[in-house]
Amino acid sequence: MLSICLKGRNLRKAVGYAYRCVSSEVTKPKSSEVLARESNLPIERTSLTRGLALNRFEKDFVIYPEFTDTDDVVNIKQYVTKLQDDLSAAWADHKNSKAEGIPDNVLAVLLKNGVFQTFVPKEYGGVGLSNKELLCMNEALGVDLSTYMFVNQSYIATRLIQIFGSDEQKDRYLSKLASFQLKPAICMADL
Repeated sequence: MLSICLKGRNLRKAVGYAYRCVSSEVTKPKSSEVLARESNLPIERTSLTRGLALNRFEKDFVIYPEFTDTDDVVNIKQYVTKLQDDLSAAWADHKNSKAEGIPDNVLAVLLKNGVFQTFVPKEYGGVGLSNKELLCMNEALGVDLSTYMFVNQSYIATRLIQIFGSDEQKDRYLSKLASFQLKPAICMADL
């Protein structure tokens, strides 16, 4: 046992000596910051957070899921474009009035375009859009933050029922949420 320890110690000495001899001859690899500076790369190409802080965004950093079927792309783009145009026109009409909250004409646009049906599964009377399609729709809802928050409330309630609700609750509530017969309200209580 003692001879194994001595051999191991001698081996470590020999390896350490060889490493010291070789390490002085080998150059250290350059860091990514040094390489970026030498290549004159803009900051948004090297750091996502710095690019976002400077309001310069490099699209290559974001992994955005692409559609595989061109028909799906055309359909969702048409839907989103129509929804965004309708919402922009409805909010332009509303800007002239002094009413608070979601105006009736914006709610009519949301109902006409079936926005509340998009995140309800087909078996409960909804459209059942995929997450990619919902992401595109959320970009259109970004015309106004209050519209997005209003629709997002329904989305959250729908998802909670889909994930945690019983079959009876899903049957009872999801179809009514899709048709906007029920308006969910989210609150917090300190019990």
